[in-house]
Amino acid sequence: MTTTKPQTEVYGKGLERPLRVLATGALATSEGEQRLWESVQEIIDTPQGSRPMQPTFGIPLDIYDAVTDVRAVAWGVGRAIERHEPRAKDINVGIREVDADGNVWLEIGIVPRGTSTQLNKVFPVYRKA
Repeated sequence: MTTTKPQTEVYGKGLERPLRVLATGALATSEGEQRLWESVQEIIDTPQGSRPMQPTFGIPLDIYDAVTDVRAVAWGVGRAIERHEPRAKDINVGIREVDADGNVWLEIGIVPRGTSTQLNKVFPVYRKA
């Protein structure tokens, strides 16, 4: 018999990112799947080198330099998630769409550690020059 761990045990619980204040004055919290996706979004939104105490955190800016092949962006995002999100395994990043304005949309698939279920979400990553 296989048992499933509660979502809070798998993903954790903590302050919502980005920080948000509730009407009561308390800081909003998140848990479950939302917590994992907030972490992925933070990795994508952070330029590597912008955190002095974690200089390798985030996306290396050189993957955006004169990129003509958006596969390099997908690869760089996948490697950054592998390095900085220990709750995730079996990470797959694919190009979902490059729209007429040059915006790149990546589909990210993750299997959270302690589970066997793949989660998928689409993220806008950047606007090609």
